[in-house]
Amino acid sequence: MVHPPFPFPHPIHVFSLPPQGKLGRRLRRRWIAVPRTEGAYYTYTGVIHCHSHYSDGTGSVQEILRAAHKCRLDYVIITDHNTLLPREVLGEGWYGNVLLLFGQEISPEKNHYLALDLKKAVPPQADPQSYIKAVKEQGGIGFIAHPADRGNSFFQIPPYPWADYAVAGFDGIEIWNYFSDLGAEMTSWFRCLAGYFFPLFLLKGPSPQTLAWWDQVNQKGHVAAIGGLDAHGIRISLAGFSLVLFPYHQLFRTLRTYVLTRTPWQRKPGDRELLLASLKRGNSYLALNLLGEARDFSFIAQTGEGIFLMGDEISGSRDVLLRIKVPATALVRLIYNGRPYREKYCRGMEIPVAGKGIYRIEVYRVKAGTRLYPWIFSNPIYIR
Repeated sequence: MVHPPFPFPHPIHVFSLPPQGKLGRRLRRRWIAVPRTEGAYYTYTGVIHCHSHYSDGTGSVQEILRAAHKCRLDYVIITDHNTLLPREVLGEGWYGNVLLLFGQEISPEKNHYLALDLKKAVPPQADPQSYIKAVKEQGGIGFIAHPADRGNSFFQIPPYPWADYAVAGFDGIEIWNYFSDLGAEMTSWFRCLAGYFFPLFLLKGPSPQTLAWWDQVNQKGHVAAIGGLDAHGIRISLAGFSLVLFPYHQLFRTLRTYVLTRTPWQRKPGDRELLLASLKRGNSYLALNLLGEARDFSFIAQTGEGIFLMGDEISGSRDVLLRIKVPATALVRLIYNGRPYREKYCRGMEIPVAGKGIYRIEVYRVKAGTRLYPWIFSNPIYIR
């Protein structure tokens, strides 16, 4: 396979360790995470749900990777509509300091589905259960995309919500889609300018309906949450000039999904499987980095058997202590079986569990006086 020119120090499929000396030390600090004190685990940050010019995005894969390097991401997942062609042309692997994966956004008229780890593209069909099954049969991983999408009445963009809540077999839900959330609020030229320069004033966060559905399916199942950007690099022509609205590098500084691994990434082929496994299990959380870097967030359960992470399951509720740490003082809300159980303005809490059930965390920062802004949403810890 002939690879196109790529403007980074390492070409595709580079899994060797960084060079020695000063440069090597800088690179190792860049891509190897520091183990946490509460047990040995590692945190990596990246973005999911990007579109390139292989579907309806305007940027090349190289442009997306340049933005990822600029924003110091550890990984990026491109999910073009109804195609895996960029993976066939370029392949997955390490591009410099960024681990690149390709998935597919299965995109019928409604009920969009993010599919990862596919062997081949899955055609969109009218019945969403059919392509959920098709993804599962390939050994892939599937996330329901922007389930509460509202479209945009100002620009006459139709909504693309998830309409079939009777489906089963999906691995996760994109509980917060950044551009779906922001776009629905840009209902005038003034609000468009506000959304571009001051997005915090328009963002609502995950919809209550989506969170309620997620909590409901987790009572008997194990459904992970991710955050998605829906980044397209929108390009318009104005007075003979080409202008990119919401460029990739701008969106890559907003909503991120942080993944946790017990084993550090080593720039080897196995890193891909570690990333996918963490996303499927829900060993992850999502955060709006416009409100502050969230790499130091921690939500664990401590028992006599050791430390359990977000997405882990614990058998029995005896002597289980939940420990929460946030990067800055904020409103920390513990959700137990879909209902608020405890909340406090703090930098952290330690709470004995109330019994068997599903525990997750929501974190809100206070800005502009008394308004609460959605910041961090954890995956649950399951106590069965």
